[in-house]
Amino acid sequence: MSFSWSVSGGLVTLEPDTTALAVNDLGEMAGYGDVTGTGLDARVWTGAGTANIAVGVAYSLNNRGEVVGFHLPPVGDPPINHGFRWTAIGGLMDVESLSGVTPPWSYFAPLSITRFIRADGVMAGERGGLAVIWLPNGQFATLGSGVANSVNDSGVAAGGTSLSSGRPAVWRNGVPTIITDATGEAVDINAAGYVVGWMSVGGESHGFVWHADRGLWDLGPGQARNIDELGTIAGCRGVDDESRATLWQARMTAADYLVGFESLARRLLADVDPDATVVVFRQIDLAQQALDRGRADVAARHLQHAVKKIGDLAKSGVLPPEWAALLERAGQRIAAAL
Repeated sequence: MSFSWSVSGGLVTLEPDTTALAVNDLGEMAGYGDVTGTGLDARVWTGAGTANIAVGVAYSLNNRGEVVGFHLPPVGDPPINHGFRWTAIGGLMDVESLSGVTPPWSYFAPLSITRFIRADGVMAGERGGLAVIWLPNGQFATLGSGVANSVNDSGVAAGGTSLSSGRPAVWRNGVPTIITDATGEAVDINAAGYVVGWMSVGGESHGFVWHADRGLWDLGPGQARNIDELGTIAGCRGVDDESRATLWQARMTAADYLVGFESLARRLLADVDPDATVVVFRQIDLAQQALDRGRADVAARHLQHAVKKIGDLAKSGVLPPEWAALLERAGQRIAAAL
């Protein structure tokens, strides 16, 4: 049974015979299940209810309600998986038809899966056995053999060098870096470049977190599936029937926390008038400059000014109070640690 969990709301179960794979800042979720009797239903759970998207799997969704995954087009024998992008208003679009070059449901298009969608609509996944990054208009760039599972705000993608027995990898400017020679896969990457995933150790899966400058940490038996901008890692720990849903905390630097806070703020303030948010991002920039000069005390003051301005935006009604509270908690936590 799929579920969601938060510190404030606790555990909330969804539907039997379903699995939730992703959640956005609104608490909306995407995943799959066997609900309609087709055996594989791509599902989305929102405040408005549950939507059954297609025969397939929904892997990711952003705050704009754009959902990606794979579906089995209703043509061809046998059916083959195609990546898709879906919205409640526009419905399902085969990823091959986004650019307008290939008609929808083309049986001759390469097998593909869209595994992640960023806040701005950039997508990551696989196409014809190659790791791929798609722009919102359907144009794409191949990174090499394998699969891209996530891409951060700087365009660094995380994934694996093959679909089955590859190595965990990241691609920066199209150039791959192998995280470890062990079999495994990188699953997620945050704005500061911290990567999580799984690797084979002694024949069993171990979760890991990795950073280009700080190396690799083994999290023990299990898998790490997601990492947020402040370094909180979600996954499972243990083996087989003893596996348990688990949270870890990456050991990020103060500078990395500021990078993460800026990314979170830009995502949550994306729909707010830029003239109203310019002070917020100016204060974050000043905090980063102060930290570069070794003045953590000054950086903390600038960050506190940014947090106050975010609170003012919520009071004026231009920012949802729950998003302001999230940013305020994050900013205060970082300021206290500086």
